[in-house]
Amino acid sequence: MTTTELLGQAVWVMLFGMAIVFCFLTLLIWAVKLSNKVIELLGLNKNEPAKPVPAARKKDVPAAAIAAAVHNYRQKK
Repeated sequence: MTTTELLGQAVWVMLFGMAIVFCFLTLLIWAVKLSNKVIELLGLNKNEPAKPVPAARKKDVPAAAIAAAVHNYRQKK
């Protein structure tokens, strides 16, 4: 095969591959939009904010440990 024939095949394979990727991405976008509509129809998209769980503040942890140690020390006297 000559260089021209190889370049011609390379261009054809490149265009064919790009067309396949374009079709796949188009189908993927269509499927995502369809699933979004199905979820909306079923009412599964309730956006209720989660209640935050109060966590111990990092500043309180050393203070609580020190207070417990002092209390323990005073109990031993």
